[in-house]
Amino acid sequence: MGKPFVLVFIPAWLFAMIWIILRPRFTQKLQDRHPGTYESLGCPPIGYQSRYNTAEISAMMAEIGFILKGGFNQLDDDQLCRLGNWLRLILITALFLMILVLGFVLRDMSSTSC
Repeated sequence: MGKPFVLVFIPAWLFAMIWIILRPRFTQKLQDRHPGTYESLGCPPIGYQSRYNTAEISAMMAEIGFILKGGFNQLDDDQLCRLGNWLRLILITALFLMILVLGFVLRDMSSTSC
């Protein structure tokens, strides 16, 4: 691995950590202020736990889709919209950076000889 790997990995890791911190806040605000929308997403879990059942995973995927599609913009809640827009930006950026990290890893794996 080289310097480009580190320059991409560290921001990717930081964005992932920011997502891990902000996503439960978004979910809590959604549950408190817009319970109908929260329930329509399948009641995604607010915190993190070691095991999830199928319904919880499905609800989390629905919430990620809701964030990526900007469904929160339909709600009359400026604070939730602001947080949702940040989460969408963080998620897209983190995914892009993680794809770059994967590219660096695969490139290094193919260039090393056994």
